[in-house]
Amino acid sequence: MIAPLQQELLKLQKDRSDVASWQEESAAAGERIAQLISLAEMANRRLREMPLGKQREFMELIEAEVTIIGDAPQGRKGQPCALAAVLRARA
Repeated sequence: MIAPLQQELLKLQKDRSDVASWQEESAAAGERIAQLISLAEMANRRLREMPLGKQREFMELIEAEVTIIGDAPQGRKGQPCALAAVLRARA
């Protein structure tokens, strides 16, 4: 009568240990995700603040490939889009 209860207790203790381990792994993964998001945000800010020449050099270093999927968005009314002119010149 006690043996089945003892086995059930051992199983429940193992299950609790497994769940605690999963919670630790989940918390560590959440921390890694938060760090990656922070790093990506910092990289985005730094890249936007970088002069265009340096941006180009960086993109060449990382061998970035870009596919243009549409026209450049319209700028302010009456003002030509400088980016569209650059893209047309390169095409």
